[in-house]
Amino acid sequence: AIKRAMLESVDLLQQRNYAKIEEKFKKALQITGAQDIGLDYFANPSARLVDEMKYKKRIKTGLIALDRVLCGGWSQEDTTLTIIIAPTGVGKSIFLCKFGSAAVMQGLKVLHVTHELSEQRTAGRYDSLFTSISQTDRLTRHEEMLKKIGVVKSVCNGHLLIKAFPTRTCTCNMIRSMLEK
Repeated sequence: AIKRAMLESVDLLQQRNYAKIEEKFKKALQITGAQDIGLDYFANPSARLVDEMKYKKRIKTGLIALDRVLCGGWSQEDTTLTIIIAPTGVGKSIFLCKFGSAAVMQGLKVLHVTHELSEQRTAGRYDSLFTSISQTDRLTRHEEMLKKIGVVKSVCNGHLLIKAFPTRTCTCNMIRSMLEK
């Protein structure tokens, strides 16, 4: 389907009919994408489990019960995008900070992209997780917090970058570019 769309687009390109070219490629991609119907769960469970066991490196989430369900944490070798979706106020941001802090402590690089909280407010949550100083006490225990953050930085090789984007302004290419830096 894609090959046909390319061949049919030659004349349209000369006519500068870009909308028609886009339409042809959209239709071709829909046809091409429909060929993969997914994983047949019951077809070969043994092969599926053997395949899953090859992912030995795990990123602990920092939550013991979740790590148990995930066989020790999220696979570090798998190319999976995990999306956390829940209603407002149930703890998505706290969970992501908990997971991010656990990954940093394991020596990993973490890019925390947020569409809800400011970079400063997100950093404040990481402050509390790394130092065990509550959100309300972290400003009055400033020196102690700085000392503890220094200790965390010295004992782990991880890196944390926090970036806030207004809703609907972040693209996959923007994230890809940040990951490459």
